Amino acid sequence: MVFNQKQLKIMGYMMSVSFLFIHIVMFSMFYKNHVMPMVYVNIFSIIFYALMPILVYKDMLMQFSLFIMIEVDVHMFLAIIFTGWEAGFQITLVGMLILAFYSEYTGRSQKIKYLKTWPVGLCILVTYITAYVLQHFYPPQYKLSEGTLFFLHIFWGIVVFFIVIAVLQNFVMLIVRSTENLERLMSHDELTGLPNRYYISAYIDHILKDNTINDCWVAIIDIDDFKKVNDTYGHNCGDYVITRIAEIISMSHEYEPCRWGGEEFILIGRKKSGIENVEKLMNMLREAIEKENFIYEGTKLNVTITIGIAEHASELSVESWIDRADEKLYIGKQSGKNKVVL
Repeated sequence: MVFNQKQLKIMGYMMSVSFLFIHIVMFSMFYKNHVMPMVYVNIFSIIFYALMPILVYKDMLMQFSLFIMIEVDVHMFLAIIFTGWEAGFQITLVGMLILAFYSEYTGRSQKIKYLKTWPVGLCILVTYITAYVLQHFYPPQYKLSEGTLFFLHIFWGIVVFFIVIAVLQNFVMLIVRSTENLERLMSHDELTGLPNRYYISAYIDHILKDNTINDCWVAIIDIDDFKKVNDTYGHNCGDYVITRIAEIISMSHEYEPCRWGGEEFILIGRKKSGIENVEKLMNMLREAIEKENFIYEGTKLNVTITIGIAEHASELSVESWIDRADEKLYIGKQSGKNKVVL
C-alpha cells in the first residue's frame, strides 16, 4: 500500500521505538561481554533514537531516514571491526538496503524529499567490503562467547528477515492492487463506473467462445434530447443525468450494462424465455427513467430514453448484430422518442 503523510509519521515513531529497543539489547549484550567501545557507541545510539521522534514530529522525514542510515552504517561497521565477521552484524546492512529502497519509493509516491537508493546502497557496499577487508587482516579485539554468537545470529536473522518479508509482501500487495486498479480503469467508464467498450468487447468474445451468443440479445439506449440538456443547463448537468441513468440501469441483473459513449448505453443479456419478455423488461426500464425525479440545482428535468433491441441470429456478425439494434434505435428516434423498438 502507499502510505500517506500521517501513516509515514506513525511508521517513523514505530521505527524509532524499535531501533531504541534493539540498541538497549545490544548495550546489554556488549556490556555483558565487556566490549566497552561498543557499550559507549550504544549509549550514543540509545540517546540518538530517543531523540529521533522529534524529526518525525517536525516532518523532517528525509533527515530522519538519512540519520538512521548513517547511524546503522557506522554502528555495524564498528561492531564488525571490534567483534569480527562471525558475529553476523553485516547481515543488518542487507536489511537497511531494503529499507532504503522502500524509503525512496514512499518518498516518490508522496512527492516529498527522499534518499536515493543507489548512493545509500553504494555506501553500504563500501562499508561491507571495507569491514570485511579490515577484519580479515586485523583480528578483532574482542571475542564474543559462543552463547552470544548463537543469540546474535538468531536475533539479526529475525530482524532482517522480518524487514525483507514485510517490505516484499507490501510490494506484492501493491502490485496486485495496482494491476486491479489499472484493469478497472481500462475496462470501466470513469464517470459512471459502468463497464466500457473494452469490457463489453471482452464479454462478447467470452460468449462467442462459449457458443451461447445465439441465446443473447442486445439493446442500445440513447438519452432523448440530451444536447438540449447540455446546452441549457451545462455539461455538469449532463454528467449528472448520465450518472443517474447509469445507476438505474445498474439496478437490474438481467443483463451486462455498458456505457457505449456519450449519452448512449448498451445492454447485453441472455433470453430466459421469448424476446417479448426482453421488450417488456426494456419498457420497465424506460418507464422507470421517465418517472425518475431528475433534479439538478433545484431544477426538475424531464428525462426520457429510447431503446433499440435486436436478438442475435446465427447469420449475423457481432458488428451486424449491434448495427441492427442501432437501426431499431434510429427508428424509435424518428418516430417520436421515449419508446422501445424491437
